[in-house]
Amino acid sequence: MSNFCKYYCIIVMLLLAVTTWGQLQMGGWRTHFSYNSVGQLVTGKDIVYGVADGALFSIDDYGEVRTYSKLTGLSDNNIRKIFVIVGSSKVVIAYSNANIDILDENGYVENIGDLSIKSMNGSKEVNAMASHGGKVYLACGFGITSISLSKMEFSDTYIVGRDGNSCNVSGVCINQDTIFALTDTCLLQGVIGKTNLMNYQNWKEIASPRGRNKEMTMLGDVIYLLKDDSTLWQREKNVWSLVENHVSSIWSDGGCLFKKHTDGRLSVSGKRIYQALTDNPTAATYDGSNIWFSAYGCIVKQQADGEVLSYPINGPATNFAWRIKCLNGRTMTVPGGRWAGNYYRDGHISWFENERWEHLSGEWLCSYFPSGQAFDFVDIETDPEDVSHFWVASYGVGLAEFANNRLLNIYTCDNSPIETILPEYRYLYMQIDGLTYDNDGRLWMTNRGESPIKCIERDGRWHELAHTGMTGVETMQDILIDSEIKTRKYVLCPRYTDSNTSMLFVFDDNGTIDDISDDKTRVLTSVTDQDGKKIAFSENRLRSIAQDKDGIIWVGTTAGLFTISRRAKVFDSGFKCSRVKISRNDGSNLADYLLGTETINAIAIDGGNRKWFGTENGVFLVSSDGQETIEHFTTENSPLISNSVTTIGIDDSTGEVFFGTGNGIISYKSDATEGADDFDDIHAYPNPVRPEYDGVVTITGLMEGSHVKICDVNGATVYETVSNGGTATWDRGDVASGVYFAMCFVEGKKRGTCKILVIKRQ
Repeated sequence: MSNFCKYYCIIVMLLLAVTTWGQLQMGGWRTHFSYNSVGQLVTGKDIVYGVADGALFSIDDYGEVRTYSKLTGLSDNNIRKIFVIVGSSKVVIAYSNANIDILDENGYVENIGDLSIKSMNGSKEVNAMASHGGKVYLACGFGITSISLSKMEFSDTYIVGRDGNSCNVSGVCINQDTIFALTDTCLLQGVIGKTNLMNYQNWKEIASPRGRNKEMTMLGDVIYLLKDDSTLWQREKNVWSLVENHVSSIWSDGGCLFKKHTDGRLSVSGKRIYQALTDNPTAATYDGSNIWFSAYGCIVKQQADGEVLSYPINGPATNFAWRIKCLNGRTMTVPGGRWAGNYYRDGHISWFENERWEHLSGEWLCSYFPSGQAFDFVDIETDPEDVSHFWVASYGVGLAEFANNRLLNIYTCDNSPIETILPEYRYLYMQIDGLTYDNDGRLWMTNRGESPIKCIERDGRWHELAHTGMTGVETMQDILIDSEIKTRKYVLCPRYTDSNTSMLFVFDDNGTIDDISDDKTRVLTSVTDQDGKKIAFSENRLRSIAQDKDGIIWVGTTAGLFTISRRAKVFDSGFKCSRVKISRNDGSNLADYLLGTETINAIAIDGGNRKWFGTENGVFLVSSDGQETIEHFTTENSPLISNSVTTIGIDDSTGEVFFGTGNGIISYKSDATEGADDFDDIHAYPNPVRPEYDGVVTITGLMEGSHVKICDVNGATVYETVSNGGTATWDRGDVASGVYFAMCFVEGKKRGTCKILVIKRQ
């Protein structure tokens, strides 16, 4: 049995025993980072820190796993490098934008952000760090800069390029008072405190082996230099010698040298240790007694006596979220992508349910596809009758069906009507997207080819719709089935004949799916709004589409929104769309279009019929009619991970809104849920409301649009509101301790009541 199998059993037991997420309070946030791809591990005092795809975590000697983000005090997202300051437990955190945090052992964070906002030549990204004499030295894309730990501010900057020019410094090491800097073409040294290192002429070049430099590290007095040709050299007593070939990366930590080989192996040497770690870890460190290394979704601790312990860190398979969909308490996501061509992102599938993430890895799925590859999973759809039965569309390798969360079938151009655009490479160019169920249990999809619209019945029968209006479409995305006229479908095509124009295709199948001769169709490459203004899809390219609870269809473009009214006569020549206007209220009688300049990547409708828009400028929440902007979340005013939000999914049962970005997934507990059919499940939380709680009280399980009155025991009304869908909130203010009643009713219909106990400090 391999080591992986041994510690895999430990992972399973810990997953059953540990719950990472608790109940999220109203208005609260939580991150959903992936910890499967660990890029760095470093040893602190009785603790190991790691970075996985830009997210920070730690594991202490007791096995407690902690994760860090803006929610825990960090100042930014997307970590590039971390470094433990020698002789302390402080961790220097360098973000990809050159922002710097210093985290101490108590969790306190001090930010040093000057470099991130400074305008300068060369990249500011931090490639490596070293410490000496109360300073931390950062090797950056422009040279070397230092931080004074006593003043917590940037100190000296060294430009070490020839003729005093900026150049990329990929490594920095310090031995006693000698500092070494590695550039792409040479190895330099200077003496700290004895020469003016801000003068580039005081940096002396050390003769080194020929070839382009890649990385450098130091162990004792020995310098290790990795070249671009994968050769590893060492410099001992001023003499260079070849250590070995086929090395892809090196680092040192805890008195050990770690060598990542081109075949994936990782070997460790130093301090009486020499061994190769199995299962190809991507990061490792040595704490003086134990080797810690990464495995898929966990960190492994290999003790000196050979015992292996494993610590799982729960999260999705990857940080990139192309599509998120929620149904019946399960949130599913896939990380694919496409535009004019493929992105070739690994085909992972992840789902969040019962406060935990589970996933199926693309590496495992590869062997089941005829192509031997699994990539660009662009859509996922769950069976409304069974969340463990779901489908995944790939923009290349086929359509996968899962039952009981296990792979059931793969449909390709060999065993189904699915088409490929390149027969000679048929298993790699089956471009499928737009998965959606209709009320009769059919799964609809887009598939580029002669019949671009297809659906499959529950009994496995296929239907193909070869509308001529879809001829020439390059990229298809969503199929929206009209909730008002269920035979009508809208097909969003981001790329019509090229990347510079989009098209909205509308058809009504007249209830005869197999007979397109009686279908109504319309090709829209532009629309006209209520004022007669033309919206051309060559300028306002289409990005997203959704239908709200009033039957209004909202369409997002690269420059704002337009809407299609309930039961619109879209096939008539005089059809017009609408744009939401927001009055300036300045006496000018002028108005602005809602989000008129924003790129609308995603649209989601919550239980209160409010609209959530994912843009390149953060997330907007607007009222049901679009007249009021309720929230505008950005990275500057909220924990949002990125201002580029690609997808949004809403769990209607809890009100949790999931935002997908290229840097990870983060969710927000909103105050709207789907309305219930009755008041049988009405309840409030937290209940009782204890003295230390300072948030709002949430009343949920309500019917849509419920009137809610909070009354004391004497019947006096202390608060009243109307629910957002099935949820209402109560900001208690200064009410006294005691029992309160939430009296809930829908006019002319049912009524419901729940008790709330408020306990105040005495």
